[in-house]
Amino acid sequence: MAKIGQALDLKDLIAEFPNASRSDRVKGIMRVLQKTYQHETLQVTGPRLKTRRAMMDEVMESAALKKRLKEIAKEQNISIEAAENRAKKNLKEICSDIRFTLIELWNYFLSWLFNRFYDGVQVDQSGIREIKRVAKDSPIVLVPSHKSHVDYLIFSYVFYHNDLSLPLVCAGNNLSFWPLGPVFRRSGAYFIRRSFAGDPIYAASLKAYVAQLMHDRTFQEFFIEGTRSRSGKLFPPRTGMLKMMIEAYLEDKDIPDVYFIPASIDYERVLEEGSYLDEVQGRKKERERFWDLLHLPKFLRRRYGKVYLQFAKPISLKAALGKRSAELLGDEAALHQFTKDLAWNIGDAINDVTTLLSSALAATALLYPKAKSTTSKEIHAKCEILQKISLVSQPRITEALDKNFHLSIQESLNQMVASGVIQAHGEAEERFYSVPENHRLALEFYKNRGMHSLADAALVQVCEPQHRQAAKDLLQLEYYFSEDLWTKYSELPPWISDLIRPTLEAYWLALVTTSKGNFKKIEEWLLLRKILDRGQLLLLKGELEYPESLSRFTIQNALIQLTEWGVLQHHAKELGPRGRKVYSPGASDQRREECRLLLETLLKK
Repeated sequence: MAKIGQALDLKDLIAEFPNASRSDRVKGIMRVLQKTYQHETLQVTGPRLKTRRAMMDEVMESAALKKRLKEIAKEQNISIEAAENRAKKNLKEICSDIRFTLIELWNYFLSWLFNRFYDGVQVDQSGIREIKRVAKDSPIVLVPSHKSHVDYLIFSYVFYHNDLSLPLVCAGNNLSFWPLGPVFRRSGAYFIRRSFAGDPIYAASLKAYVAQLMHDRTFQEFFIEGTRSRSGKLFPPRTGMLKMMIEAYLEDKDIPDVYFIPASIDYERVLEEGSYLDEVQGRKKERERFWDLLHLPKFLRRRYGKVYLQFAKPISLKAALGKRSAELLGDEAALHQFTKDLAWNIGDAINDVTTLLSSALAATALLYPKAKSTTSKEIHAKCEILQKISLVSQPRITEALDKNFHLSIQESLNQMVASGVIQAHGEAEERFYSVPENHRLALEFYKNRGMHSLADAALVQVCEPQHRQAAKDLLQLEYYFSEDLWTKYSELPPWISDLIRPTLEAYWLALVTTSKGNFKKIEEWLLLRKILDRGQLLLLKGELEYPESLSRFTIQNALIQLTEWGVLQHHAKELGPRGRKVYSPGASDQRREECRLLLETLLKK
């Protein structure tokens, strides 16, 4: 691999040493050239590679980890040696073990695989150039949306082919299964548990490892949603990993800055669509297994369209902190609030660069306003309206939508017919489409991938002025609304409000099912089952209009929001028989009534 760095003007270099002797000037210029070379090299190769054992030893020797382990040993009344042994065991479970020989093999395999799966990977090259600019002087942390397990592979593949050091990827330990776990670990993954509440030694071990990576200026990658989005929407941000990185930066004065790179990855079709639909409907997520690879030939028989990678402007942690570094180190509440604000800013940035797909417009036009069937002409006309509304938010759009709008929409419709999500009737000019009731949830997944550019308009249309702020607060876990959404639109079709009515129905369903008297204390999975079962009954009665309102993930968000408002109580220190959180009715009857009135007003019940 050969890379040409930025050109340096000899006249400018000489001018930096106006009063130096000739020999001193030559030495000074040589130092500048050497430093520039090191920066260019670091951007491509990353820091000096350490063995897994050397990395673990270095982390165990860190003063911060030693201090924390002594505190924990005292709190738990165990020996320091016992605490250190547990920390070493944790690090063995966590640490990456990257091998560049394996990276080369991955390159050949992924080149073949992506050519079989996809019709191309479209990369935001201006974003790549900006990453290269900031990566010369500071470590970067790639923070992408999370749509598929393929995300891990595509971002590393794109970095490799754009002369950027591969990021070490923070992955859930559900992917550490044999035999692929060791392969992923040697490819740059480090594994963390989904939950480690109540295990302070594990938390301290992970934090020390992340801090060492940042100190070494290693590129990293983590998914701020914490898990893959099964609904098509961008999930609310989680703050655990982000907080660790902020603390590491505040505690290590040798780190000049850290740049977070919000990014969006968007697929015309996602490999896991079938399993996602099962989970949306409440079925249990299956743990990844080696035997799942036996299904690979089935996937290879299909094509999944294009993949789009977009990058937002890098966010400097140093600039975000300003002069608050010392204050935040000593104030846990202030640090928590700063982390939360930064997490939402990163989420906003991801939302802003999410690609608008033709399948999202076509699915939305098929679903709303709800009808038994829709003609091809009506669908194309509604898609034109939807695109016009979407462009107000200035989303990234595909080249196909930009240059061949109606052809792109028609291809999406044809693909949905071929996959059995919708049904086509008639021929040519007389063609019309219908959506079976039991397929509306599947189509909702496609529609949700366009809500980043349509949610503002839908909220504006559903709200009377006096309910605007309350409705926005209610749905804050569902959509990233703009600050200026109330002034963005002059005229909207009435049916645009239908786009968020299923979400409002899901929240109403969660509220009425969790009213006092319906239960006393219940584990989350059982409560979700109870809500979904009642929803099915209310659909049959006609009290709910949209089958897509029965989405497990929307209802989970509703439970979180109702808990924040005191309508529900979450027993944080208590887990049910299956290890899930436990809920009971909250004490705030007034807030419950306010929520009910708001939802029924918005739904016009």
